[in-house]
Amino acid sequence: MILNRHVFETFLNSKVDPDYDKFSDKLIKLCEELPSKESGVNYSNAGGWQSEPFNWDHPKYLGPEMFSYVQNSIIECVRDLPVKQNVGALFKNFWINVNPPGTYNTTHIHPGAQLSGIFYVKVPDNSGNLVFENTLEQHNPLSQFLYGVPTETASVTPTAGQTIIFNSHLPHSVELNMSNENRISIAFNILLSVNSNEVT
Repeated sequence: MILNRHVFETFLNSKVDPDYDKFSDKLIKLCEELPSKESGVNYSNAGGWQSEPFNWDHPKYLGPEMFSYVQNSIIECVRDLPVKQNVGALFKNFWINVNPPGTYNTTHIHPGAQLSGIFYVKVPDNSGNLVFENTLEQHNPLSQFLYGVPTETASVTPTAGQTIIFNSHLPHSVELNMSNENRISIAFNILLSVNSNEVT
């Protein structure tokens, strides 16, 4: 018998909303007004602005209409996750990131969740890639031949309207915004549960 099995691997799940252009202007305007109205918090942002975390049932920053759109876009990506069919997903929290030119996000993880993700609201050219770090103690040179990615890091160039979901414990950062505009995203954490097919 031949056994072909991958071990100690993870995944990135990504999907772009084809209807994003219908909502982008209003969503960008709402997010870009926030730093002048709210003090924000300082977690991974280096020079940028982050909102306090908020729950799915209390969308204090975006309002019901825009938050419902964002949540539904994310859910479409969640439904395509490579998990067992009887696993349900519960949104733990969300927060908004506004990164002006010259700012970035330092390397971090998201404790207390199984999955995390980012919905991209505004992504100017040269505004910084999302970079994931290899967590294995010894970087495996074979991975480049198996998966076509570097062994130390994996970099993603996002687009507006895109959702990216990943392992919460995978170290990641966002590069320096070298554009002349804000980079804006909405980050979130997800809790998984067994014996459920619901996404809430």
